[in-house]
Amino acid sequence: MPQIMNVNKKIRSIYYRLNEIKFFYSRFKLSLLYKDCVTVGKNFKAKNLDIQLHPENAKITFGDDVQLREHAVFRLGKNSSVEIKDGFFTNKGLSINALGRVAIGSNTIIGEDVKIYDHNHGYKNKALLIKNQPYSIGSVEIGDNCWIGSNVVILKNVNIGDNCIIGANCVVYKSLKANSLVNLSTI
Repeated sequence: MPQIMNVNKKIRSIYYRLNEIKFFYSRFKLSLLYKDCVTVGKNFKAKNLDIQLHPENAKITFGDDVQLREHAVFRLGKNSSVEIKDGFFTNKGLSINALGRVAIGSNTIIGEDVKIYDHNHGYKNKALLIKNQPYSIGSVEIGDNCWIGSNVVILKNVNIGDNCIIGANCVVYKSLKANSLVNLSTI
């Protein structure tokens, strides 16, 4: 039995080192492909990161100690920006779509499959199909030390104060004061 445990430890050690190489490669790829548009701090870790940047003035800034689990997607339009500060963590499936500005504070954590949008489709002109109407563009700001639960959707012009907790499956369409607690039974 002790021999099997030693073999398992060695396998885990090799797996850990391979993951570290993947993280280094991911950071290297970002700096090579997007050096003018993406800034990456120390200890950046990401798996299967998908970044789609408009060629005109789209910028992403990742602070130190940022960790993005599998399948984080960032889509930025012309003249848009995303700023993620130090100590940020997201579980898998984060999607940030920015045509204006999205900012996330230090030490904020996000659960699986969270969606953040700083814009909406136009829809008021009945003579045009909705898909052909211009976007209404705003911003999203999330404070420091927030916890956003799984499957949350955060919409345009929302400002979430520091130390907020948002429970799973909420749609946040209004700003929240610091230290707010929101779940499906409170909205």
